[in-house]
Amino acid sequence: MGCDMIFTMRFLRFIVLSVLVCGCLGGGGGPATTTTLDLSEMIKEQKDAARQNVSQMSIFNQGDCRGPHYVGIEYHRCSRCWSFTFRYDCEVEVGGETMTREHFVNVTFDDGRLRGIEDYEGGLKCISVGDCIPEVAEYNVRYECVNGSCQESAFTDDVSTFCLDRGHRIQMRKHVTGETYLMCVFSNGNECEIRSYYDGRCSPYTDSMTECRGYEPDTLCSSEYNPVCAEVRVGNQTPYTFEAMTFSNPCVACTTESKFRRVIGYKIGVCPPTTTTTIPTKNMTNPEAAYCEAQGYVYKIRKYSSGREYGVCVFSLYDECNAEDFFKGICGPES
Repeated sequence: MGCDMIFTMRFLRFIVLSVLVCGCLGGGGGPATTTTLDLSEMIKEQKDAARQNVSQMSIFNQGDCRGPHYVGIEYHRCSRCWSFTFRYDCEVEVGGETMTREHFVNVTFDDGRLRGIEDYEGGLKCISVGDCIPEVAEYNVRYECVNGSCQESAFTDDVSTFCLDRGHRIQMRKHVTGETYLMCVFSNGNECEIRSYYDGRCSPYTDSMTECRGYEPDTLCSSEYNPVCAEVRVGNQTPYTFEAMTFSNPCVACTTESKFRRVIGYKIGVCPPTTTTTIPTKNMTNPEAAYCEAQGYVYKIRKYSSGREYGVCVFSLYDECNAEDFFKGICGPES
């Protein structure tokens, strides 16, 4: 049996013992009652509690491993649920040479109580111990609250709840300078700095989409059907909302921007079935009519007393508005 295998088995044995011995930490078995938290104090208290648990794994104090080194924290949608990640730098013999292998220990708490400790073995980072360069590593573990009392967010400001309310997660990161910052992490693996996401400067899908370039607002598009799914930012002030819309081709997608609607980018193909807004092939000289009908409403022509025609988008028997204003987001159906 190799050295790595022996080390891993010993390591896992200490993890199991630690979980059995440590029991519950923090605020006991009752539900959380804190409504607002001082983030800096909370971090220190949680870090100390997590470090106390992993430090009881005496294998790391026998000269083989150095640590624990604080790596990062991930908060979850409850006031006292979090995951801490620590790193141990362990010396191992590989091919007659001493190398450093990273071990990540993830400590999870549910409603302030220890839920478990997990070990993740990293790759070899150094040729020899003397050549090691300190790195700030990240190891992210998805964790969902399973406790009925885990309903309250540790973050109550508008920027944080904007991320959490859309089903995303918040992670705290740490620069090598020691400065901390928050990231909004999405289910597709992408992420945005939390303020950039709130301000609409960063989208969950931006890095995988083609940007609109080379199109002018008055470009006359062809009727070619080459559907694209566009990420559209809606609204003229923060917080913005994002919608996925299917357009008949890239030109149509990139020339339908207005003050209240901005196309972030697009992917080739129609949007997934969960999104319903579709801009079909249309008479390119009347995008207002096509947009109205794409929303499921009826476009009609009206006449002024002078005889000049104009278009309206009809939402119901007594509810309609000027089609151009609806297209620009100025008006819409009454709720």
